[in-house]
Amino acid sequence: MRTLLLAILAFVTVAAPATASDASAAKWLALAHMQPDTLAAAGVGPAAAGRVLDLAAEHLQTRGATLDAAQTTVLDSRRTVARLRALTMSGRATPAEREALAMAETGLAQAQAQFDTSINQLFAAATSELPAAARDTLAAISESSSRAVPLPLRVQHRDESDWRALESAMASINAARRLGETPPASSTNLLDAAMASPAAAAAQANLASYALPNRRLWLERVDR
Repeated sequence: MRTLLLAILAFVTVAAPATASDASAAKWLALAHMQPDTLAAAGVGPAAAGRVLDLAAEHLQTRGATLDAAQTTVLDSRRTVARLRALTMSGRATPAEREALAMAETGLAQAQAQFDTSINQLFAAATSELPAAARDTLAAISESSSRAVPLPLRVQHRDESDWRALESAMASINAARRLGETPPASSTNLLDAAMASPAAAAAQANLASYALPNRRLWLERVDR
């Protein structure tokens, strides 16, 4: 009987639904560009990724309301700026509305700065137990979140000219593929060389080792 009870308890423990803290932590971590694959690319496997979730949840216990308020302010400010810009561009804005647009844009910049500060604090708390190299890689991935290149190429800091060259090569390759044509050799050579760099090669190896285990962890703790 005791063995059966322990088996039932074990099943209940495994099958328990994701907690609100896990789901909330994952949501905010995604805004900080920390997800299963980005963590994997930085060499963070499922055990360490689980601690990232734990530490994020702990941080949100005291700072979650601040993050919620900061995000709401940014979203409200964006809507106000969009409305006033549309009026101004259409030529229908009054002098007061044109003046309000300038003030709203300033308010949006301030709100975004406050939100970014809150996200950076979450990042620092969630990654506090990771090695410095992993934290730096995750910071590089976050900084390059808007870059249209494969994830392994985003694991290191680059100057603007390097990013433009890589994005241009990627766009050229994608355009050729859509047309059923052979991509330009200059573009493929540039990307191949970049993907063969030590940092990108390490990221590819890390993804091969940790991406699937990290995704399973998120499924078990967050997405069920």
